Amino acid sequence: MSFLPVIDAVLDLPVAKVQAELECCPLRSDFEDLARLRVGVVIRSGPRVSVENLTAKLVEDREQGALNLHCYLMILNGSNTATCDDFENVATGRGLEARALSVPLAEMNEAALRSRLRGVMHAMCH
Repeated sequence: MSFLPVIDAVLDLPVAKVQAELECCPLRSDFEDLARLRVGVVIRSGPRVSVENLTAKLVEDREQGALNLHCYLMILNGSNTATCDDFENVATGRGLEARALSVPLAEMNEAALRSRLRGVMHAMCH
């Protein structure tokens, strides 16, 4: 067990607001009955992310359930989409609802991040 936190932030989102943001894309049935959607956010700085270790820690976090998270989002600084793809494949293979996005530091502004987050939320639709 590690004493270092694996979850950097928790997004506590009203489901109605998420659905309004996604417009015509209804959330999957296991999310639409919730009043709030809790997303564990993991922020990593570069391509040297150990996807296997990170996923194992997220599975441990889910099993302990202290944060009561419904899904996970990894934000990777850079343009390493291969690491994002690996994370999504390994995490979903271990039963986690998880998505990743890569955001180059030069593009980190509110509009770009909001656009990318919207794309991740679309992945959680039916």
